[in-house]
Amino acid sequence: LLPLVDPVRFGLPLAAIEPALQPLFALLIPAFKLFASIPLGTLIVFIGFQALRANTELPALMRYNFGQSIMLDIALFIPSIIVGTGLVPLSFNMYDAPTNEAVIFSALTFLPIMGCI
Repeated sequence: LLPLVDPVRFGLPLAAIEPALQPLFALLIPAFKLFASIPLGTLIVFIGFQALRANTELPALMRYNFGQSIMLDIALFIPSIIVGTGLVPLSFNMYDAPTNEAVIFSALTFLPIMGCI
C-alpha cells in the first residue's frame, strides 16, 4: 500500500493534464489523505515494513515484497527533498494548468515508480 500511496503527490500534475489517469487517482487519493492525516503515518508504516521484512517466520516472497516497497519509498526521498526545497513547485490551483517543469518532474518521478509496482 505504501508504494501506491507515496507517489500520488508527484502524479497530480500529470493527472491534471491527462484525463485518462484521473480514475486511478480517484482510487488512490482517499488512501493518500488517510496517510497524510496521521502524523508521521508513512514513517510508521515504513518502520513496520522494516520489522516485517526482518521476520523470518513470514514467507520469503512476502519479505521480498516488503523490501521492495522499502526501496521504492527510499527512491522517493530525493524527489521529496527537491519538492520540499521549492526547486520544482508541484502545487497548482484548479484554474491554472500546472507548469511544464511540474509536469516533466511529475512524469519522471511518478511513472517509473508506478512501473516498478
